Amino acid sequence: MGMLNRGVRHQDCEVLKRQMIFIQTQLFHAVYNDPSVPEDTREMLMQYHLKSVKATLEDRRHGRLREIVQAPRSPAR
Repeated sequence: MGMLNRGVRHQDCEVLKRQMIFIQTQLFHAVYNDPSVPEDTREMLMQYHLKSVKATLEDRRHGRLREIVQAPRSPAR
């Protein structure tokens, strides 16, 4: 994660969240393809990853709805 940002700190949580999901995805793909990892462990990890991705997508959708609701209205003419 530190190398991904090249030492630059980000204050934007959305950027960090996307990076974490990317790294998590890469790790889960590596584990899933590792023949030494038991099948039930792989299944459990993939279910966790699926929940994590779904939660992130839901958060983004609701965040956009909050932005739309809170957007200032232009004055009526």
